Amino acid sequence: MRGPMSAALAFVLFLIPVIGVPAADAPPPDWLLYLEAVETLADGREKAAANLFRELLDEYPDSYLADRARAHLLGLEGQLDRSGIVSFYLGTMATTTFAAYSLPEIFGLDAGLVGAGLYGLTGVGSGFTAAWLMTKNRDWSAGQELWTELGQIAFMTNTTLASTQWMGELFEKEDYLTRANLAVATASAAGSRSAAYFFVRDGDYSVDRPVFAASAYVWGHFYSLLATTGLLMLESSDAIIAVQIIVPDAALLAGARYWDKFGWSASRTGLVDVGGVGGILVGSFVNLIVDGLFPDANERLAAVVVMGSAVAGKGIAAKLTGNFDARSRTAKALEHLSLLPAIGADGGIGAALRISY
Repeated sequence: MRGPMSAALAFVLFLIPVIGVPAADAPPPDWLLYLEAVETLADGREKAAANLFRELLDEYPDSYLADRARAHLLGLEGQLDRSGIVSFYLGTMATTTFAAYSLPEIFGLDAGLVGAGLYGLTGVGSGFTAAWLMTKNRDWSAGQELWTELGQIAFMTNTTLASTQWMGELFEKEDYLTRANLAVATASAAGSRSAAYFFVRDGDYSVDRPVFAASAYVWGHFYSLLATTGLLMLESSDAIIAVQIIVPDAALLAGARYWDKFGWSASRTGLVDVGGVGGILVGSFVNLIVDGLFPDANERLAAVVVMGSAVAGKGIAAKLTGNFDARSRTAKALEHLSLLPAIGADGGIGAALRISY
């Protein structure tokens, strides 16, 4: 072991005089901020690095590192992340088209075929225009787009369930009820998408957290529906709808909040979901066998079998993917080593080897 350790020590000792930072003096804050920005950039987090370079320029405009930070920032600002822009255009166009096409029916207007066509064209055009303005000269990553879509879907689901269940108590006439439900759906679609956009537009989001949160949301719907209708057999439709709104929303918020404790990649979350779907299929086929052998079996047993099989499938998949990593082994190994530029307090330039473990 002495050979490798001696070589490593010699390499570190070789780097120390190159860096040229006095041992007794604390590095100046602008130097530390610049190094943090460069290290963040080396980790591939361009947006976070750009924010650090901007912070350096704002707080230390007269620093000798300002020109270098400005050069880095100029290069980063020319590279926009557009990985989520296609689906954003599609979603925005679909939302505005749905809203515009629904307006005549909401207000009880007889637009006719020509009018309906004109309203639809207005929706398509406004959707393209809005999407272009909202993403012009701006990052729109896949993570931002996933959060936008998830927020819109969750809010629309809640309002649709609530209006379908309780709007009838406000409107006796069927025509008014239909128009009211359509108005709620239109407003929730446009409003939730706009709110989600403004919430995430300036953030730096990966796809892993929203995928994990979306998975929790979908499974929340599955378990709550099966529990209320198959296991508990609730007769109150109000109670069923309330559970269908509260439980999935709580699961979504918990998934978003506690993803850090799991740290699952989007791929691993997907594989665990596949395990859960496989469990549902296994439970369903087991129920067929049970029904054939025991025709008078308790109906709640079917719900228990399916829910238990889904949980078991997800648990097994989570266990089997314990060491799963969507990145290559080479990228994973190199993650622990990085060679960073180092600038001493006296302006000297060198290099530093960072070893993380």
